[in-house]
Amino acid sequence: MTREPQTQTTRLQNIYFYTSLGMIGLSILLFLLGILFTRTATPAPEALVSLAVIYLQYHYAHVIIGIALLIFYAIQKKKYIFKLNVLKTIFGILFSPISYIILTTAILLLGLSSCASGS
Repeated sequence: MTREPQTQTTRLQNIYFYTSLGMIGLSILLFLLGILFTRTATPAPEALVSLAVIYLQYHYAHVIIGIALLIFYAIQKKKYIFKLNVLKTIFGILFSPISYIILTTAILLLGLSSCASGS
């Protein structure tokens, strides 16, 4: 019975960590698309820019979820806290601002690509 909370906690940490890595990957992809659209002087589709802006808002929720998970681990799992490895959750929280910066740059590039072709 003592292994079940650790398994559930580990599963939640893995989900959160891999979501954070996926966010960085998607931000890098949008950044590369921004570079591509800016270099080719073709306007980025408005739907892509809108999607990137909406995705930017998820970063706030992601950090809040990470902090809530850490608080949950500290309060609910006190007796297991020394056995838990919460590094994945901490790394997930730290990866979110990195993804945010990359995505903000991508949105800027996507927006600039719309201006580059207009004349």
